Amino acid sequence: MKTQKRWILLIEDEQEIRALLSEELTKCGFSVLSCSKAAEGIRILRNQKFDCILLDMRLDGGTGSQIIYSVRDDKANLNHLTPILVVSGHLNVDLILKIKNSVSGIFVKPFKLKDLIAKVKYLCPIQEEI
Repeated sequence: MKTQKRWILLIEDEQEIRALLSEELTKCGFSVLSCSKAAEGIRILRNQKFDCILLDMRLDGGTGSQIIYSVRDDKANLNHLTPILVVSGHLNVDLILKIKNSVSGIFVKPFKLKDLIAKVKYLCPIQEEI
């Protein structure tokens, strides 16, 4: 049997967190593409389909909110309906209320890695092809 790869886009400005999440998701069988800048994330999302997006809210050159609205407001975007998980230490009640209907989950740093991995696996089950 062949396993169908699931693609994750990780948009995170902290290099250490980006490396840790990429490594752990890869160990779980996911293919991970990562970047640190908002503009780069938006460009990638316009050109490649992903199974899940992990998104920090404070990024180089922009915010996670800008990316969320860029993807969700453009019905022609390849990732218009792709699940988005927010992973950030920069959240407040107002921001959470604004984005909660546009994302599939919110993880506040520091978070338990096993909980994030479990949510990604739930949203993007790796299926075996027969």
